[in-house]
Amino acid sequence: MCWKGVQRWSAAIYATDGEEKARAFLAELRQRAPDDKELAGRVSYHVNWVARELERKGRHADALATVERHKALLKQERDFESLVHGVYDRWADSFLSKNPKDWQAAVDRYTEGMKQYPKNGDLRHNAIVTWDRWAHTFSDKKDWDDAIRIYKMGLLAIPDARELKEGLEYCEKKRK
Repeated sequence: MCWKGVQRWSAAIYATDGEEKARAFLAELRQRAPDDKELAGRVSYHVNWVARELERKGRHADALATVERHKALLKQERDFESLVHGVYDRWADSFLSKNPKDWQAAVDRYTEGMKQYPKNGDLRHNAIVTWDRWAHTFSDKKDWDDAIRIYKMGLLAIPDARELKEGLEYCEKKRK
C-alpha cells in the first residue's frame, strides 16, 4: 500500500484538531497495517515533526512527552529511542546556543535523560562527549585544575566512562 499522504494528512489533522486526533488517525492506520515498514516510517516522521515543532517554541519537555505518548505507534523500540535521543540532543544544544558557556545545563539534560532512559546508549555516549568537550575548554588552555575538576564531575555522573577516565589521567599527568 502507498502511504505517501500520511504525513500531510496527519499534519493537517494535528493543525486543525490537535495531537490526540492525529494520534488516533495514525493508530487506526497502524491497526490496518501493523507490519508495514513504510507506514512505520511515516508515523515516526510525524512524531519527529510534532516534537520539532514544539522544540522550535522552546517546549522541549512537551516534545519529549509527545514522543512518549506516541511510543505504542512506533514499530520498534529503536525508533522510540532515536526520537528520545534527538529531543535530548536538541534540548542540550539549546542551552549552549543561548550561552556557549552553559555546559552545566547541557550535561544536566543528558543526566536527566540517562535517568529516565537508562538503556539508551546514544544518550550516554553524547553525555560523555559533552563532559569531554567541556573539560577540553580548559585543557586546551592548559588549565589543568579546571579540566580535572570537570572530568571528576563527569565521572560522578557516569562512573564507568572510559573516555572521561582517560581524559582525567591525561590532565593529571600534564599538571605535574
